[in-house]
Amino acid sequence: MTNQELELINIFALITGNLGIQGRGIITLYPHSNLQGQLNVGLQVGETNYSKLLEKIQAGKVQGLLIIGDGSALDQQLFQPEVRKVVITPLINEGLTADVILPGSILAETSGSVTNSEGKVQGLMPALRPPGGKENWQILLELAQAMGYEMGYQGPKKIFGDMVNQVMKK
Repeated sequence: MTNQELELINIFALITGNLGIQGRGIITLYPHSNLQGQLNVGLQVGETNYSKLLEKIQAGKVQGLLIIGDGSALDQQLFQPEVRKVVITPLINEGLTADVILPGSILAETSGSVTNSEGKVQGLMPALRPPGGKENWQILLELAQAMGYEMGYQGPKKIFGDMVNQVMKK
């Protein structure tokens, strides 16, 4: 969808009186799960930020990337030989050219939360054990510790509490 199309939808909602009213208006549907939650906690996403990242990679200003999810669906421009890549993914495929691949977990193997398109936070309980033995949050904690950053989390409840506090500050 183009910026012009988004602007027209916004104008339509405004003209019809459906903007800013509980239960009415525009619900943004994102192409990837939990994108709203990522935005709520301050992760920068979007075409502009992605373009800036690609520019920095091409200029040699990025030394490494941590990619969480199926890296094969990403733009191959991210996978420059001089940029070190660590990928946490439950899906291993031949097209993935990372320096390190860690066995991540899928939604059914995850504790935590997701934010739906209405902005409601929903809790997750794992139905299965991850084949690699660790959930993504555990892998991220261990990576942080290996780099000398102690986060002190014992489980997803504390992480969730800190995320709620972060969102409430905004």
